[in-house]
This record gives sequence, structure tokens and C-alpha cells, in this order.
Amino acid sequence: MAKLILTRFLYIFDEVCISFITSLLKKHDLEECYFWLSELYLSGYDKQCWDLIWFVYYDFYYVLNPQFEEFIIKKHESSSNNPMLSLMTIVKNMHKMNSSSQVFITRQYNASDKQITQLFRGKKPSWLNDISNKYHGLFRYIDKHMYHFAVSSLPEIKSDENENKNLNININNNCLVENTQKTTIDDLFDNALIYFSRMDKSLTIDLINDLKQHILTSHYTNYVHKTWAKLCLLIFNSDFHKSKKKMYISCLNDEYNKIMNIHQEPISLTSGNNKQIYKTLFYKRIYSITPLCSSFHLSRNSHCSMIKDNINDSYWYHWEYFAYLCPVWQERMNKFDITIDDENNKIIFKDDDECEQFYEEYGYEPDEQSRETQEKSILHMESSNWEKWYCHIFGEKSIHNFPKDYQFTY
Repeated sequence: MAKLILTRFLYIFDEVCISFITSLLKKHDLEECYFWLSELYLSGYDKQCWDLIWFVYYDFYYVLNPQFEEFIIKKHESSSNNPMLSLMTIVKNMHKMNSSSQVFITRQYNASDKQITQLFRGKKPSWLNDISNKYHGLFRYIDKHMYHFAVSSLPEIKSDENENKNLNININNNCLVENTQKTTIDDLFDNALIYFSRMDKSLTIDLINDLKQHILTSHYTNYVHKTWAKLCLLIFNSDFHKSKKKMYISCLNDEYNKIMNIHQEPISLTSGNNKQIYKTLFYKRIYSITPLCSSFHLSRNSHCSMIKDNINDSYWYHWEYFAYLCPVWQERMNKFDITIDDENNKIIFKDDDECEQFYEEYGYEPDEQSRETQEKSILHMESSNWEKWYCHIFGEKSIHNFPKDYQFTY
């Protein structure tokens, strides 16, 4: 069960991620995309921001924009001076790109059902004779357009360089169901070349080698995700290699400074030169989380089910405890002599003066905020299903239909 975590400005972590994805895919205000990403980054989730970018790219953008992979890698490798600027540059380009849902939808099936209910009987097609036995299921399901079963048929992947360095497939990481067989990237794509070149004679070993070269790189280590995305490229965009080289744009310093000022600019003082820390959330919460979050399994729902109450009590009276799980808040609180009371969801300051000092700096008083300010984070969301989010984003028939009550996992 995902824990409830509050970010820098006391949004719920997973809802920030989903709001970012939704605003990016819908091509909403680019500054909203920047805002959600900066909320994560400045909450101390720098590595998670990169993982999220890769996650979103392979799930929604790779099939139609495979050339952009190289650009992200270069930005990732050169990001040490200003990682946030590199991330914003990537987002600015993705914001203009067309997206697709095939990788996301087929992986969602594996995150939930995972059952292969269709088995093949009778004589095998002759083209299977050239395919290694361990890939028969994979390519037969692809051939029959049963892509959700094809995902489940991928063997476990191991590194060519080290037989013992297996790359585990973890269902909880939205990857694939475990298969008792193992394969190498080279072996898998050698067989992919045999299968796909039947329909596309222009597909060459050089193109296949280009596809697989970044799968085992360390920038993003969900290797199975990358492998399935590349197979989906061959399935759904077979003319990818005929595309012209594209030019990408940079995030401007003015854009960067504007979004950083939201987080870093101090709250104005009162007429008596007193701090107004309690107004932080009013001034800094520029956007509200999307109500479409309810199409996903959310940490707030798991939390509320566990405590048998709504989110308000935890947010109003225990926010320090749930914020402590966030890196930036943990760093702030660890400067003081505190005890973590897990039983009562409390942060206990052992010294009254230190307690007073903490609230002088960070007394955001979420329970005292206006309803509008509170609902930007803890908006009441009617329970929804996968279709509401999917139709809102893509407006087309899904490659796979889930049960009506299904919710996405991300």
C-alpha cells in the first residue's frame, strides 16, 4: 500500500504526479506542467523526477517520437549544473508532441489482471519455424493483436555481459508478470527482426541495433518497460525510421526564473514587518490537483480505508507526520530534536523552544486556510473509473477495454 506523503506545499505526492501527467498529455498551460514538476523536484524528489520523465516518455511518447530518446539521454547526462532547467526543457518539447496510449494500456493490464486466458490450438503458422520456441507466445499474440497477452509473454531479461546479473521483473513496478524463461536483449531482438521483417522488408539489423542500444543503460532502469515500448514502436509505427530528424527547443531562463520564483520568493511582510508564514499555501498553491486523479488508485483512498475516515483529519491535524516522509520536510525537521510517533501519526518536539522555532518558520496552518486553498490539495473527488481519464485525454477507443470499475495504477 502506497503511503500518504505530503510535498513541499502539502500536496499529496501521487496526485502531483498524476496532475503533471494529465496536464502534459492534454497540452494544458505549459506553466502548469512546470509547476507540478517543480513541486516534486523542490520537495527533494530529483531522482524521482527523472524516473517520472522516462516513465511518461516510454508510456505515452516513445512510439510516435523515438528520436527524442537520444535528446533526453543527453539532457540527463549534462544536467549536473541545473537539473531543473534540463527537466523543464524536456517537458517543453514533450508538451508539443503527439502522444499515444498503447504502451500505457497494455502495461496497465499487467499491473492488474496479468492472466493469459487465450491459448493457441491446432497447427502452428509456418513463420514460427524461424522463431525461437521461447518467443512463440509473444509473437503469436502480437500477430493476433492481443497485445495485453503479448506483454505477459515476454521472458525475463538478463544482461548479455553478466549471466548472473538478472534484471528482475517486478509487478509492483508496473512491469510484467514473471516468466520462468530468460532471454538476452540481443536474442529477443534477433527474433523480433525475423518476425517484423516479414511485413516490413526495409527493417534491417542496423535499425534493430539502434533500437536496443539504450535498453540496458542506467539512466532509467526499468528495462522491461523500455523493451516493450520498443516492440510497440515496431508494431504501431513501423515507418519510424523514415521520419526526418527533428529540432528541439530549449527552456528560456525567463521561464525557469518565473517558476522558481513561485517557490523561492518570500511571502510579503505585514505592515508591522512580521512574517506571514501562515499565508504560504495561499500564495504558493497556484494550481489545483486534477479531479481526474480519481481514475487512479490513490494513496489517499488506501489511507482513508485504513483509518476509516476522510483525508481532512490527517491533513489538518497530522500534516507534519505525513510531510516528514518527504525529503525536504525530513531535512527541515531533522534539524530539531524530535520523536516520530507512528502509532498516533505525530511528530513530537522534545524541546518547546525548538517546537516554537519550527512553527515560526513552517507553520503553514493547513486547517486555517480558506476552502479554496485547501481544495487545491485535498479536493473531494467522486470515485471514478479508468474510462473517464482515458476518454478525457485520448478521446478514442482504447486498445484494451478494462472492467467498468477498473482504476489505473501509476
